[in-house]
Parts: sequence; structure tokens; C-alpha cells
Amino acid sequence: MRESAEGLDRRPPIVEREGASIRTRVLTMFDVVAHPYSCFRTFAIASHPYQRRFKWHMMILSSLLFGLSGGLHARWILWFFGWDYGTYPRSFEVFALLVFSMVLFVSAVVFIVTLVTEQLVAYFTAIEGRFWGYRLRKDVVRRVLSYHIAHLVPISFITLVIVSLNLLNSLNQTVRGIKPIYYLYALCAWVLVAAFWLMSTYVSAMRAVMFANRPMPPEMKPESKPTLQPNQSARDSASIHPANQAS
Repeated sequence: MRESAEGLDRRPPIVEREGASIRTRVLTMFDVVAHPYSCFRTFAIASHPYQRRFKWHMMILSSLLFGLSGGLHARWILWFFGWDYGTYPRSFEVFALLVFSMVLFVSAVVFIVTLVTEQLVAYFTAIEGRFWGYRLRKDVVRRVLSYHIAHLVPISFITLVIVSLNLLNSLNQTVRGIKPIYYLYALCAWVLVAAFWLMSTYVSAMRAVMFANRPMPPEMKPESKPTLQPNQSARDSASIHPANQAS
């Protein structure tokens, strides 16, 4: 097919071609997030040892950002119910402990949920691929997920920005007249937008690698056979044959 023929020029992502560094990680994440279809359209599907490390790095970073968002959201809840500094003795230590505990709890929950969801998505995508006759084997799906998971980093960062701005506004009353219900509406709307974005980019990535050709194993590659040369005795026999002797 034409799609398969065009997939012959697929290449690994930047972080696999140039080695692991902060620059290559950032460039790879930007390429995946900003241009998901074009990135996976030229994405090599052969497994690479670094793909798991990239996945862990993105999961840990996004989990920490989500955890920090959860801690700040818990701080806003305490403010909303009227529990602020000075209400009780040693209230600052209590606040710090509650917020830090919430950060760790949310980070752990997000990490576990992300890990389990990735396994389930890879499993069901492979089943659906076999049902419809698509070339979406589980190892290919897992490789795509290892890099598509980078979308969680900007999602978690934007979540942190929304929660932080609301908390600062609540404590300092920078913008008066904004009711807490508007903040919850904005947070729920962002959850829906982020879920739609994740789903659409994932479907786009799967379509981009659907017709990717697998690299041919070395034992199946056609090798140029050397031209067989007649041995010395055969050449000598041919030279003394009457038909080959000069008249």
C-alpha cells in the first residue's frame, strides 16, 4: 500500500538518535505534543531500550505536577472552610504537613493510575487492531504510548497554573467578585478539554503508525551472493578441451 511504502523513511525520535539529555528530552516532548500526527507519521516502530526510561521520566514529572496541584487545591479547601493561619496553635506546621501529605498522596495515585491505564489501553488497542485487521501489535502500541504519555506534562502544568492562580486570588483577593463555584467550573471544563485532547492525539498517533512496516530480521534480509568462480581444475579442464584450443 502507499501508506506502507511511505513509511520506509521512518526514524527514531530525537532522544534515541542523539542520546539522552535534557535538551533531547525537551525537544522530543515538544515534537510529540506540538505535532503528534507528523511526529508519529515518521516514527520508527522498532523497540528501543530508552523508550521505557522516557516514559518513566514523563510519568514522574507529570505525577509530581499533579501532586503539587492537589496540595494547593487542598490548601484552597482549607481556606474555603475558614481554617487559616492563626486559627489554632502551630497551625503553620499543620498546614505544611497536610499540604505535603496531599502532594505525596496525589502524586502516588496519579502515577499508579497512569501506569494501570497505560497497560489497559495497550491491551484493548491491540485487541481492537486485530478485530479490524489493523497492524497494531501490542509492542507497537506500547512504544507509541511510551512517547504519547508526554502529553500529560503540559496537562499537569496547566492544571497547576489554574489551581495556583485561584489560590493566590483567594488568599490575596487580587480579583474580587470571582466566586469559588467559577473556579470549580473552570477546573471541570479543563478536565474535559484535557481528556478530549488526550483521546484525539492518541487516535491520531495510532493512525500514523497503523501502516508502519516492521524492520526485516537480519536472517531474512536478501544477501548478495558472491559470483561462483570455477576452481583451478575446472579452468584447466576447460583450457585443454579441444573446442577451446586454437586451431
